[in-house]
Amino acid sequence: MPDATTGAPIVFRADPGGLLAVYFGYTQCPDLCPTTMADLKVALGELDPDDADRVVVALVTVDPERDTPALLSAYVAGFFGEGRGRAVRTTDPAALARVEAAFLASSSVHRHDDTVEVSHSATTSIVDDRGTVRVQWPFGTSARSMAHDLRILLNQGEG
Repeated sequence: MPDATTGAPIVFRADPGGLLAVYFGYTQCPDLCPTTMADLKVALGELDPDDADRVVVALVTVDPERDTPALLSAYVAGFFGEGRGRAVRTTDPAALARVEAAFLASSSVHRHDDTVEVSHSATTSIVDDRGTVRVQWPFGTSARSMAHDLRILLNQGEG
């Protein structure tokens, strides 16, 4: 899938020795997405800076019609700054469905006159540098629990 900022293909695999957090959502989400992004930001803040630098967060938009590349990139950067967050966007529904299926995620967007109704799964997947999903957190997982799991997974990569 393409990076919303550069258009370069995103591979859902962490950098060597790192982790990639993958979340499917959208910028106008009133609750699940901003809460999850904030919890991830807090969790990364609880890690040693060197460990936090080994974790990248990818937000894959499920609402590409409203989530323009500029809007999505700014949203992700607002939580994680440049470099630690990746905004991922495709306008190809089949490509989005394939990637969602790989992560056991789902979404739907229904437009009714002047309203848009979006539903989506709210699971964060943590992927290692081999492309293996190591853990999935349901919505509501605390930042403390996230940080705990990230420390364990990052330390496993060192052994």
